[in-house]
Amino acid sequence: MKLVALMFAFAACWSSSPASSSHPATTTAAKIHTCAIEPPIRTPQQLLLVDWLGRIGDRSWLLARHEQQLSLVGLAGAQLYAVPVGLETLRASYVAGTRLSLVGTRDARTYVVAFDVDAPRPRPTDARELADLGPLSAIDGYAVSSDLELLVERGHKVSFQLFDRAHRRLGPEVVINSSEPRAPSLRCSGDRCFAIGVEGDAQLRRLYAQRFYADGHTEHQVLAEDRVHAYEHVTVHDRTVVVWTSYDTPGLFMAVLDATGKLISRRAAIRGIDATPAAFELLPASPPRIALRDPDGEWVIATLDVSGEQLDEIRIAPLPDEATTFAGVVLPDGVLGAAGWTRGYYTAIGHTWKAQASATFVPTTRETEPPIEVLPVTGGEGRGGMGAFPLVEPGHAAILVVPTGFESSEGGELWLVRKPCP
Repeated sequence: MKLVALMFAFAACWSSSPASSSHPATTTAAKIHTCAIEPPIRTPQQLLLVDWLGRIGDRSWLLARHEQQLSLVGLAGAQLYAVPVGLETLRASYVAGTRLSLVGTRDARTYVVAFDVDAPRPRPTDARELADLGPLSAIDGYAVSSDLELLVERGHKVSFQLFDRAHRRLGPEVVINSSEPRAPSLRCSGDRCFAIGVEGDAQLRRLYAQRFYADGHTEHQVLAEDRVHAYEHVTVHDRTVVVWTSYDTPGLFMAVLDATGKLISRRAAIRGIDATPAAFELLPASPPRIALRDPDGEWVIATLDVSGEQLDEIRIAPLPDEATTFAGVVLPDGVLGAAGWTRGYYTAIGHTWKAQASATFVPTTRETEPPIEVLPVTGGEGRGGMGAFPLVEPGHAAILVVPTGFESSEGGELWLVRKPCP
């Protein structure tokens, strides 16, 4: 049975309550309801995707190469806005409230650059060199609070090092055995930090939380005995909700951690899901949304009841069955998402790629609007591709179609798809 049929048992009204402390409450201006622009306004762009950052405050952002510079890209006045970040390469990013910290290199040195993005046109608020990384030779993850900085390097093992803001090492380097290609997720608040990641390999893949304290001591906790397959997490107020799939048991599972990274709600199956989703994505909001692709290829968007560990309501997202990835942003009147796929091929003459993407707006109260094909099936030479991402600001929403992959060149197109209702 499809996930859609299973989840229709859970029906309720969607909430537009304030977002989490990591993605703060929307302003009065952000509560403007939007209407579709028909046809969308299309504008050619010259960008190359580096990283999708998602929603921060009232807007969503991504990092891209623009005019050969690493730039922070978003909407400002219904137009694309790009500001150079002063780095040549990106190593890690971290969001706390509306403060965005970027770690990268310039002239073979490592820097952290901070932005306050609670404005249409953000500017750097702080930039400094990370001169002494202690035992670490590179950075693959970064988190910062008023008191602490937590850095991680990922190689054959995962290595953590905690610093104070004067960059003095606090406690020993912490090493965890892991073959997970994805860097752990980090969070810092006040005098405490923690990491969420996957340790072990094969039959011993486990989801863990590693906690770090200002006095240098650490704590390790396995979050579940599942042989974890994939996981996502989202911050809701002072709590972190972790959702994962398991190689061992069908379904979708979750646990809740407090602000220090301690379990306050142990592993629980999210009710209403009997089959394992083929893909899923958590969308920051309060309550959070989750986009699921069921085994038959159909995408749905649901409100996740953190306290009840169930899906309160589902809405069908009209997207192609072939879509394997989803990027979405929660708006006051619905969810704007883009889904698609990119596949690489190796032939006798070299690498080629194909890609496709569609956008959807799933409103809170009205009938779901028809999908928009923002990228028909297309392809090219080299190790590259195309992706689609929702860019929003209060009152306006757009889909940015942007090249991906290190062998792609700058290009793309902005589709302005929503504006304030008359």
